[in-house]
Amino acid sequence: MTDSKIIVRYFEDFGRMGSLDSTFACTELELRALKAWGSYHHGEVLGKHSDITGTFSDETLAVLTSDVNFVDKALEYGLVDDCPYASDIADVLDNWPERISRLEVALSAEELRVIIAEWGITPPDDDNDERGRDEDGNALA
Repeated sequence: MTDSKIIVRYFEDFGRMGSLDSTFACTELELRALKAWGSYHHGEVLGKHSDITGTFSDETLAVLTSDVNFVDKALEYGLVDDCPYASDIADVLDNWPERISRLEVALSAEELRVIIAEWGITPPDDDNDERGRDEDGNALA
């Protein structure tokens, strides 16, 4: 697993209401975590009462480049920012820790620890986990 950043483009078409796109830098692990999360509530970004929820998938997230020098320069010059969705997902998980299972099914325990640390997620309290865990330490859904 590498910690080097890649540049990713999010694009989703919402028909006659419009489309959304953003370009950002993240690690391969963060990209996998976004896809595992699956969706993101954008709010009323396409007009009053639009209430848009987008999808994170192979169809909506595309890697533009993994060239380390290019990514470093793009970040240095402010052409792209780090993953804009991470802090919002962390907020959701801090309020509803049971939703961590979305990430647990797609990431190893070590990868999950990395995402928890990188995104500033409050680690789940295993002692008070109402779902319980199996003999391998995996959360029961």
